[in-house]
Amino acid sequence: MKSGTGLLKSGWMFLLLAVLILSGLLLLSNRKFTKLPADALHAGLTDNSSCAPCHSPDGESPLSEEHPPKEQCLTCHKAGKK
Repeated sequence: MKSGTGLLKSGWMFLLLAVLILSGLLLLSNRKFTKLPADALHAGLTDNSSCAPCHSPDGESPLSEEHPPKEQCLTCHKAGKK
């Protein structure tokens, strides 16, 4: 009887750990990113290569060194509301 209780207890611990891990992943995936400005320069952007002229290291508004993958802009940044 004691071994059955131990299995039940370890099952609950596993379930609790799984819920905690899934909750943490969900919280991390809900990051908020800056929206594209709702101006004429950014209107209708559909291609990441359109960002490079202004946001390259020599551009008018270069990205910081800490900015993650610089060639995937539209993966995180979506069009803002006008």
